[in-house]
Amino acid sequence: MVHEPTQDVLLEFCLDFPVPEFRKRESRFIDDLAGLMGVEPSALVIISVRHGCTYVVVRIPGNAAKALLDDYKGELTGERSTVLKELLSNHSVRWIRAANDVQAAMIAEIFAEKPEGPTFTWFHLSDLHMHAVDGAAKFNQEILLESLTKDLPALLEKRQLTPDVLFFTGDLAFSGEPNEYRAVKDFLERVFRTLPKPPKIYTVPGNHDVQWKEIEVDLEKALRSQVKTEEDIDKLILEPSRADDRAKIFRRLSNYESFITDINSLGQPELNRNYFYTDVTTFSGYSIGVAGLNSAWRCNRKDRASGLDVDIDTGHLLLGKPQLYRAVKDLESADVRFALVHHPPLTAWYSQADYETQKAYLTSFDFLLRGHEHMEHPIRIGNLHTADDALHLAAGALYEGGRAPLSVGLGRMDFSTGTISLYFVNYSYKHRRWLYDSNPFWPLGCISLAFPLRIRKELAVTVKRPTTSIESLVSASKLGTTIPETEPQRV
Repeated sequence: MVHEPTQDVLLEFCLDFPVPEFRKRESRFIDDLAGLMGVEPSALVIISVRHGCTYVVVRIPGNAAKALLDDYKGELTGERSTVLKELLSNHSVRWIRAANDVQAAMIAEIFAEKPEGPTFTWFHLSDLHMHAVDGAAKFNQEILLESLTKDLPALLEKRQLTPDVLFFTGDLAFSGEPNEYRAVKDFLERVFRTLPKPPKIYTVPGNHDVQWKEIEVDLEKALRSQVKTEEDIDKLILEPSRADDRAKIFRRLSNYESFITDINSLGQPELNRNYFYTDVTTFSGYSIGVAGLNSAWRCNRKDRASGLDVDIDTGHLLLGKPQLYRAVKDLESADVRFALVHHPPLTAWYSQADYETQKAYLTSFDFLLRGHEHMEHPIRIGNLHTADDALHLAAGALYEGGRAPLSVGLGRMDFSTGTISLYFVNYSYKHRRWLYDSNPFWPLGCISLAFPLRIRKELAVTVKRPTTSIESLVSASKLGTTIPETEPQRV
């Protein structure tokens, strides 16, 4: 079957091998994919390749892409079935989906002008993995962080950004040790000195903020077998009879909690809810609510003894109804609601019971910011099983080692236009500096979106188009949606 040219769309493929291996077989992958779809290999363009497994986003003629998705989701028979199965097998494809993360209908135009009305601006960092012991890792990390503090003023000036808050979504330390947190505080103070004004800081813990030596293995084994349902989770967190168990569980984050107290001077809220916190602060006349959620309190070691690099946290992490319910209640009067969490919510990291709990409560937030997966600027605009939309943003890693992709993000809400502008910054190993990311999706390193629906309704905000459009300069800013979003499907 040969498909006539149509408007190009994007498909994302998750391949079960590392990026260096993909680079060796990249041409073969494109040739095989083009053969299956009935198009010339030159019609397919690889837009991005990300670490994790290997996430490959490919620009594909619309009709051919739709046919492939239909085939992938359907019960195939005959020759096309054989060819598709060979593609999936030969290239270890775990799933295929429409890459609507950047094609969503909410995407407006890139705003070039400076906002004239009230704004709220954030700076999003994650996954620092701070090293404090002399060696190659500490040396190379310091070079990257020094570059960030040197490059940041010019980056902010270029887009006329003045962060009101700094969001840090976990893995501040490498192994949860006090000397690492002292180094983190020193880094944050250096960042603060480079900013136009001191922002308020909000951090949450990640798995690297856990002190592994404080974990009691026997208790963990018992909890894994006993805590299965939402009711089990409620009892573990709330029942007086489980106080000793809770004390042992939360001991793994005691150094992080001390660090939180130490950076109160930088505006970090106290853990007013014991192991998490909520805060409502007014910026530019609008109340901004932030829930600093704790996804790390059930983190454990990887199972090195088995010889397999298996993350035993998968399917076992918990946020818990007590944390989510109280966070929602605390922020229900806020004009804008942010949730910060390290591990991506509504994913396989969490237990099935907690997954269902998250579906019920996370719908109350307008923004979900997270880290952990070290991906460069994934954006997802989804409905979290409700009629209202929400914006999910992940910062990449600040330091990982080797030449792994590193990135940070900025966002600005403009209440006069009802839009959010997102700015993407990557570290360039070629230029040895931090630069605005430019690719076919956001050629100037930024995109603009409409406010989430709940905010538009409750604040009676009307989304306004920019008076000065750069759309004519950048054709990639006109991304259309022609394929409905599909969830990842296992093969």
